[in-house]
Amino acid sequence: MKRIARYLTYAFLGTGLLLAALLVLTPHPISRADPRVLYAAPDGATSGNCDSWANACTLQYALSIAQSGDEIWVKKGVHYPGPAGDRTATFALKNGVALYGGFAGTESSRDARNWQANPTVLSGDIDRNDITDANGVVMTTTHIVGNNAYHVVTAGNVDSTAILDGFVITAGKADGSCSRFIDLRLAIVASFV
Repeated sequence: MKRIARYLTYAFLGTGLLLAALLVLTPHPISRADPRVLYAAPDGATSGNCDSWANACTLQYALSIAQSGDEIWVKKGVHYPGPAGDRTATFALKNGVALYGGFAGTESSRDARNWQANPTVLSGDIDRNDITDANGVVMTTTHIVGNNAYHVVTAGNVDSTAILDGFVITAGKADGSCSRFIDLRLAIVASFV
């Protein structure tokens, strides 16, 4: 009987140690106790903390400093992923970071945004010479002129915690060696309101 009790003790102890080792050695996502709201505007800054509409940054810069748990509130207008000539520029989504479009640029609550009244456009027209409607949206592929970004938005190695909500995506031109990817030449409304 003592032998069985000793065996069970060792089995439970071994199982406990194994579970403890798994908890310690399993990578855990880094999350902060104080998620932030970052603010982005088409004419925003390329440095700073993006902590208010008055201190809004470009969307690309806000994405570069965003961490898991953060939200980025994006002001209406046209946002470009990079400068003219950089066809590889893209808005790269991040795990745990939520991007919300449709803001006029005065709201203090996400519920106050209106993506239909405040079109927030992510455009691949990096050389800014496409033929667009009044909101900056390319309505047909024949209106794409010059060298646009291959992929306006990318979501490589992200899961369902990466959120893109309330945007019009337009003017991507995945030609050449990048043509195996989805070509976002026409406007796509990405909203799950």
